[in-house]
Amino acid sequence: MINGKMIAPSKFVETADELKAKYEEFKRNNPDLNLQYGEMWVAFTYLYFGKENLDWGVIETGMGGRFDPTNVLAPELSIITNIDFDHVPQLGTTIPEIAWHKAGIIKPERPVITGENKEEALKVFREEAAVKGSRLYCLGQDYSWDLVSQGRGGSVINIRAPYGDYPGVSVPLLGTFQEKNAALAIAAVDVLAHDRGFELSSAIINKQLKDVRFPGRMEIMQDSPTVILDGAHNPQKMAALEKSMQELYPNRKYTLICGMLGTKDSQSSIAHLLPHAKQIIISKPQVAGKPGIEAAALAEMVRKMGYQGDIEICPEISIAITQTLQNANPDDLVLVTGSLYMLGEARNHWVPIENILLEAEKALDI
Repeated sequence: MINGKMIAPSKFVETADELKAKYEEFKRNNPDLNLQYGEMWVAFTYLYFGKENLDWGVIETGMGGRFDPTNVLAPELSIITNIDFDHVPQLGTTIPEIAWHKAGIIKPERPVITGENKEEALKVFREEAAVKGSRLYCLGQDYSWDLVSQGRGGSVINIRAPYGDYPGVSVPLLGTFQEKNAALAIAAVDVLAHDRGFELSSAIINKQLKDVRFPGRMEIMQDSPTVILDGAHNPQKMAALEKSMQELYPNRKYTLICGMLGTKDSQSSIAHLLPHAKQIIISKPQVAGKPGIEAAALAEMVRKMGYQGDIEICPEISIAITQTLQNANPDDLVLVTGSLYMLGEARNHWVPIENILLEAEKALDI
């Protein structure tokens, strides 16, 4: 996405054709080397961004950081959000091991900012920053935030950043975790504003945040019944989701539509949601190259965890959503979660992918 607009289909085809030609040339010169799936996507993205002559790019690592294909850039600033147990087979079984991979995005003499507060992770970041000669900015020490108000339309927070204060910042996203995320993002821009000499104020921040949307994270798709999509897919994110649900809908029971990939810690993740699920409908994410847990197997796991409510198996997420909405009462609450990939299928019920592509193509003429 550039300036909030998704890549147009024609631009996608054009970039893919160019990348294909470059890869064929690469193979002629390096017949024994093959780009992996993730490497090809990063090459595609960087080729597209490079041709569009960006002023600023925000690049998220795919997994870890140190050995991630994205980590060939020399960034103006590195951001490490927080550390928890995910991709354990690849990154390690302890917080310091995982933090070591994340710390790999810290670059020589470039600042780094983090939202992490676990000392065992911060120790790793401090050591890496010291070796690289990088200034490390930490939550609670160099920047902080406090909540002013919160509601169904988002929240208002005050932010104390490393080089400026930004009161009355409106965050139009649901979920308590978004307040912390916004504070980290704004503190990061504050550091860049200080280092690069551009203006930043609460008015500028609010103007930019006004239209921020995060599809698939605490996203309300409809009312009557209320349907929320959230791509929580590991224990940490599921815990944050449950906390946010209870703050927005205290003590409300909901219908849970869930499906997970086989590579995730499904049992620890879904355990956070079971206490408030009045019934569960289990589907299976359909992802090329990534195995989804069979719906019947996930249902059996949930039952063995002691869940006493109704469980229905419906492998296709589109059918699960249609049937749930047909049977729901207007005041019911429905939560769809468990896999970002599955959410892409689910969201198609309200926002057809064909419409997204058409809008992206039309945006070329604006």
